Amino acid sequence: MITIIGAGKVGGSAALHSAIKQLDDQILLLDIVEGLPQGEAMDLNHLLSEQGIDVEI
Repeated sequence: MITIIGAGKVGGSAALHSAIKQLDDQILLLDIVEGLPQGEAMDLNHLLSEQGIDVEI
């Protein structure tokens, strides 16, 4: 599991690139802002499923 602290622009980009390169099958986003990691994860999971990439964020 890859853990990324910060779910803003940089954290979201890091999660996306890690998923595209399939560095691991699970990526965890953490942030101090409530709801931000969950929203970013939903967006990224939607994109990844359209691309056929099997990574859980």
